[in-house]
Amino acid sequence: MILITTSHRPSQRVRSFAKDLSSVIPYSIRVTRGKKTLEDLVIEAYKNGLSYIAIIGERRGNPSTIEIYKVDSSIMPPSAIRISTLLLSGVRLSRENPESIRVYNPRSVKVEYDQCVTDECFALADILLSITSKAFSRQPDVKIALEESEYVDVEFYSSTNHRIGPSLRIARVILYK
Repeated sequence: MILITTSHRPSQRVRSFAKDLSSVIPYSIRVTRGKKTLEDLVIEAYKNGLSYIAIIGERRGNPSTIEIYKVDSSIMPPSAIRISTLLLSGVRLSRENPESIRVYNPRSVKVEYDQCVTDECFALADILLSITSKAFSRQPDVKIALEESEYVDVEFYSSTNHRIGPSLRIARVILYK
Protein backbone atom coordinates (compact mmCIF):
# COMPACT_ATOMS: atom_id res chain seq x y z
CA MET A 1 0.00 0.00 0.00
CA ILE A 2 1.92 3.07 1.26
CA LEU A 3 5.16 4.04 2.96
CA ILE A 4 4.67 7.00 5.31
CA THR A 5 7.59 9.21 6.30
CA THR A 6 8.40 12.81 7.23
CA SER A 7 10.75 15.59 6.22
CA HIS A 8 14.41 15.23 7.25
CA ARG A 9 14.22 16.82 10.72
CA PRO A 10 10.58 16.55 11.83
CA SER A 11 9.05 18.07 14.93
CA GLN A 12 7.43 15.82 17.55
CA ARG A 13 3.98 16.80 16.28
CA VAL A 14 4.82 15.72 12.72
CA ARG A 15 6.25 12.41 14.00
CA SER A 16 3.04 11.81 15.98
CA PHE A 17 0.95 12.63 12.91
CA ALA A 18 2.91 10.10 10.82
CA LYS A 19 2.39 7.47 13.53
CA ASP A 20 -1.36 8.22 13.67
CA LEU A 21 -1.72 7.98 9.88
CA SER A 22 0.16 4.69 9.67
CA SER A 23 -2.02 3.22 12.43
CA VAL A 24 -5.27 3.78 10.50
CA ILE A 25 -4.21 3.02 6.92
CA PRO A 26 -4.11 -0.75 6.33
CA TYR A 27 -0.79 -2.30 5.28
CA SER A 28 1.08 0.99 5.66
CA ILE A 29 4.65 1.19 6.93
CA ARG A 30 6.10 4.16 8.80
CA VAL A 31 9.78 4.85 8.19
CA THR A 32 12.05 7.19 10.12
CA ARG A 33 13.50 9.42 7.41
CA GLY A 34 16.85 10.44 8.84
CA LYS A 35 19.21 11.21 5.95
CA LYS A 36 17.35 9.09 3.39
CA THR A 37 16.85 10.62 -0.04
CA LEU A 38 13.77 10.09 -2.16
CA GLU A 39 15.66 7.38 -4.09
CA ASP A 40 16.38 5.55 -0.81
CA LEU A 41 12.69 5.73 0.10
CA VAL A 42 11.72 4.36 -3.33
CA ILE A 43 14.05 1.39 -2.85
CA GLU A 44 12.65 0.78 0.64
CA ALA A 45 9.07 0.89 -0.68
CA TYR A 46 10.00 -1.44 -3.54
CA LYS A 47 11.62 -3.95 -1.14
CA ASN A 48 8.46 -3.98 0.99
CA GLY A 49 6.14 -4.32 -2.01
CA LEU A 50 4.55 -0.90 -1.53
CA SER A 51 3.16 1.15 -4.42
CA TYR A 52 3.00 4.63 -2.87
CA ILE A 53 5.10 6.96 -0.70
CA ALA A 54 3.69 9.80 1.44
CA ILE A 55 6.11 12.45 2.71
CA ILE A 56 4.74 14.75 5.40
CA GLY A 57 6.14 18.28 5.26
CA GLU A 58 5.97 20.85 8.02
CA ARG A 59 5.80 24.56 8.63
CA ARG A 60 6.57 26.01 12.05
CA GLY A 61 6.46 22.57 13.64
CA ASN A 62 3.02 21.60 12.30
CA PRO A 63 2.16 19.26 9.41
CA SER A 64 1.53 21.45 6.34
CA THR A 65 1.78 19.21 3.26
CA ILE A 66 1.57 15.58 2.25
CA GLU A 67 3.39 14.78 -0.99
CA ILE A 68 2.25 11.52 -2.56
CA TYR A 69 4.49 9.60 -4.96
CA LYS A 70 3.78 6.45 -6.97
CA VAL A 71 6.59 3.90 -7.14
CA ASP A 72 7.29 3.02 -10.78
CA SER A 73 8.77 -0.47 -10.64
CA SER A 74 8.49 -1.12 -14.38
CA ILE A 75 12.06 0.12 -14.81
CA MET A 76 15.16 -0.71 -12.83
CA PRO A 77 16.10 0.90 -10.56
CA PRO A 78 12.55 1.88 -9.53
CA SER A 79 11.68 5.57 -9.55
CA ALA A 80 9.11 7.86 -7.95
CA ILE A 81 6.46 9.79 -9.83
CA ARG A 82 4.87 12.65 -7.88
CA ILE A 83 1.11 12.36 -8.32
CA SER A 84 -0.25 14.81 -5.77
CA THR A 85 0.42 17.33 -3.03
CA LEU A 86 -2.16 17.86 -0.29
CA LEU A 87 -1.98 21.28 1.38
CA LEU A 88 -3.15 20.92 4.97
CA SER A 89 -4.99 23.68 6.75
CA GLY A 90 -5.16 21.90 10.08
CA VAL A 91 -4.54 18.58 11.77
CA ARG A 92 -5.94 17.16 14.98
CA LEU A 93 -3.90 14.26 16.34
CA SER A 94 -5.63 11.27 17.89
CA ARG A 95 -4.23 12.18 21.32
CA GLU A 96 -5.87 15.63 21.05
CA ASN A 97 -9.28 14.16 20.30
CA PRO A 98 -10.93 12.96 23.54
CA GLU A 99 -13.42 10.66 21.78
CA SER A 100 -10.81 9.03 19.55
CA ILE A 101 -10.08 5.36 20.22
CA ARG A 102 -7.12 3.24 19.14
CA VAL A 103 -7.38 0.62 16.39
CA TYR A 104 -4.72 -2.04 15.88
CA ASN A 105 -3.70 -3.66 12.60
CA PRO A 106 -6.62 -2.70 10.37
CA ARG A 107 -6.93 -4.99 7.35
CA SER A 108 -9.70 -3.40 5.29
CA VAL A 109 -10.83 0.10 4.39
CA LYS A 110 -13.67 1.94 2.71
CA VAL A 111 -13.63 5.50 1.37
CA GLU A 112 -16.93 7.39 1.68
CA TYR A 113 -17.19 10.44 -0.54
CA ASP A 114 -21.00 10.92 -0.78
CA GLN A 115 -20.73 14.48 0.55
CA CYS A 116 -18.23 15.61 -2.09
CA VAL A 117 -19.44 18.32 -4.47
CA THR A 118 -16.25 19.92 -5.83
CA ASP A 119 -13.63 18.49 -8.16
CA GLU A 120 -11.01 18.88 -5.43
CA CYS A 121 -12.90 16.55 -3.09
CA PHE A 122 -13.44 13.99 -5.86
CA ALA A 123 -9.73 14.19 -6.77
CA LEU A 124 -8.83 13.44 -3.15
CA ALA A 125 -11.29 10.53 -3.15
CA ASP A 126 -9.65 9.14 -6.31
CA ILE A 127 -6.21 9.37 -4.71
CA LEU A 128 -7.39 7.60 -1.54
CA LEU A 129 -9.19 4.92 -3.56
CA SER A 130 -6.10 4.20 -5.65
CA ILE A 131 -3.87 3.99 -2.54
CA THR A 132 -6.26 1.74 -0.60
CA SER A 133 -7.65 -0.32 -3.50
CA LYS A 134 -5.99 -3.56 -2.37
CA ALA A 135 -7.64 -3.39 1.06
CA PHE A 136 -11.12 -2.28 -0.05
CA SER A 137 -14.06 -4.00 1.67
CA ARG A 138 -17.79 -3.46 2.16
CA GLN A 139 -17.38 -4.39 5.86
CA PRO A 140 -14.22 -2.41 6.62
CA ASP A 141 -12.12 -2.12 9.75
CA VAL A 142 -11.53 1.56 8.89
CA LYS A 143 -13.88 3.97 7.13
CA ILE A 144 -12.40 7.15 5.64
CA ALA A 145 -15.10 9.83 5.42
CA LEU A 146 -14.67 12.95 3.28
CA GLU A 147 -16.86 15.90 4.25
CA GLU A 148 -16.86 19.18 2.45
CA SER A 149 -17.30 22.67 3.86
CA GLU A 150 -14.86 25.51 3.21
CA TYR A 151 -12.17 22.81 3.31
CA VAL A 152 -12.23 19.06 2.73
CA ASP A 153 -12.36 17.34 6.12
CA VAL A 154 -11.00 13.80 6.35
CA GLU A 155 -12.15 11.70 9.32
CA PHE A 156 -11.35 8.08 10.15
CA TYR A 157 -13.95 5.80 11.79
CA SER A 158 -13.75 2.26 13.15
CA SER A 159 -16.11 -0.57 12.20
CA THR A 160 -18.17 0.36 15.29
CA ASN A 161 -18.42 3.97 14.03
CA HIS A 162 -16.10 5.45 16.67
CA ARG A 163 -13.69 8.16 15.57
CA ILE A 164 -10.13 6.88 15.29
CA GLY A 165 -6.82 8.37 14.26
CA PRO A 166 -6.16 11.95 13.20
CA SER A 167 -8.55 14.47 11.66
CA LEU A 168 -7.31 16.36 8.60
CA ARG A 169 -8.47 19.61 7.09
CA ILE A 170 -7.25 19.88 3.51
CA ALA A 171 -7.13 23.32 1.89
CA ARG A 172 -6.01 22.26 -1.62
CA VAL A 173 -5.31 19.17 -3.66
CA ILE A 174 -2.65 19.69 -6.34
CA LEU A 175 -2.50 16.99 -9.03
CA TYR A 176 0.50 16.38 -11.27
CA LYS A 177 0.38 14.74 -14.69
